[in-house]
Amino acid sequence: MSSPLIVDIHTHVYPPAYIDMLRARHKRWRPADSSYSDIKVKLDFMEKQGIDCSMICLANPWLNFIGEGQASEWAQKINNDLESTCVQANSAQPDKLPHLFAFGALPLGAPQQVTVADEVHRVSTLPHIRGVIMGTTGQGNGLDDPELEAVWEPSKTPSSCSSCIRTMACRTRHSGDLRSFVATVRSPAGDTLSPHLH
Repeated sequence: MSSPLIVDIHTHVYPPAYIDMLRARHKRWRPADSSYSDIKVKLDFMEKQGIDCSMICLANPWLNFIGEGQASEWAQKINNDLESTCVQANSAQPDKLPHLFAFGALPLGAPQQVTVADEVHRVSTLPHIRGVIMGTTGQGNGLDDPELEAVWEPSKTPSSCSSCIRTMACRTRHSGDLRSFVATVRSPAGDTLSPHLH
């Protein structure tokens, strides 16, 4: 009997486009060592820890601080970087199963939800992007904000991009109840876990 695969479902990176954007800003940013920006460091860590597959995603604050006019452009650049990183890492070891996939970033600062939904649909066409990620506040009004319906819609289609929400307690906008949200996640094997609201 073979040993089970070890999958790290949530590991942070800062892709090249994100690093470039941060360097161009005039505001100070938190220190980030090479484990965030050098994919070789991430892959070496996976090897050392016996991790077979990782789902990389943008580290917070994601794109929440980017103004409306630039959010969509930066989401596309960053998601393209995530896809490219996965392609390069997986093609470097063609004798192994693919071991790097990603959750895309969303332009939540975009002026219209159709822009966010368009990016969800776009990343669903990228072979290594297996979902999208955002915090439990969504756009500031919680995950049950009606404005997020366009984001949830694609996750209802099994062949489409799934949504991944950082699993933590959050207050719902309507009731104020503290709830835990487990996201829909399509695994690298293609299986789908259903969403649950507890």
